[in-house]
Amino acid sequence: MSQSLTEQLDQAGFFRHADPQEKARLVEAFANGNPWLMMDEALGRHFTADAEALAELGIGQFLREVQPYFDTQSVRTPDIVEDEGGADYYSVTVNHKRFEIWDEHDVEQETEHEKHGLIWLKASLATTHILNFLLSEAGSQDRAYAINGGNDLSFIFLTPAQHALLLQFKEVRANPLDAPYDLTAPAPASTPAPRRTFLQRYLRWLPLLLVLAVAKYYHEANQHADVAPHPQQQAQTTYAPQTPEPAPAAAPVPSYTLTLDGDYTVHRSQSFGPQRSLTWVIMADDQIVLERLAENELSYRYFNLRPGHRYTVFLKAYIDGGYQPVSDLLRFIPH
Repeated sequence: MSQSLTEQLDQAGFFRHADPQEKARLVEAFANGNPWLMMDEALGRHFTADAEALAELGIGQFLREVQPYFDTQSVRTPDIVEDEGGADYYSVTVNHKRFEIWDEHDVEQETEHEKHGLIWLKASLATTHILNFLLSEAGSQDRAYAINGGNDLSFIFLTPAQHALLLQFKEVRANPLDAPYDLTAPAPASTPAPRRTFLQRYLRWLPLLLVLAVAKYYHEANQHADVAPHPQQQAQTTYAPQTPEPAPAAAPVPSYTLTLDGDYTVHRSQSFGPQRSLTWVIMADDQIVLERLAENELSYRYFNLRPGHRYTVFLKAYIDGGYQPVSDLLRFIPH
């Protein structure tokens, strides 16, 4: 009689770090068709990462968070983990070995050649290489496999045999985009995507342009709201203001206040209550370079500030079926 996939995983040591009670629960769940519990914390194999956080000098911190798993693999605690970087480079030193994460060329490719997400990808790749380097040095057969990407990036530690078994579960085969994958493996060959026409590129950004136009309108209106009209202008006014129809009562759109520190850290005022997808929007020279959730952040400093460039920061939130600006526009030029 052939063994089930769950039994094979058990023999391959997949459940060995779980205590007996948790192991029984997990084995039963896998046998009943829930292999996604591969990310259960009781297994001690899965760690959330976030590619953005890694790219913003966060790899050293992530290595420290993974240490409980390293202890199970006899991976020596790194003597020195140093994150070094600025606006145009990032490197990490682990046990006196230096890893280059991204550099000025990568920044130029991302900002000037529209290779969006390149720095995040390079940070994700470098993290994988560092993890596998430490595991290999310790003689472990486990390797780091990625799950999802971007802000949802996480890592799971598996042997190649365990990885192959997990991919055989029908539930995983039905959702391959959520399956663990080898981030260091070359991507399969594919046909280049058709080049967008000017109209297609314009339509892609049209909703955002509308949001920015509304934000600019409210910003200019607030600037002139307290300025009284000149008496001569008042005399020339010949129309009678129309009384608007009473609108149905609606929740007021929140208005956050943004302030800037001397080191170009942006601070926002306190929350007005739960907001759906409250988001920082960072623009450099009128081009969006970053959108980042702001619900749990009162302050943020963009990691790639470049002297002499014009930056605009504002907040947006999802209100009444669409994104709306909910703050003033904060503009500055770093020196």
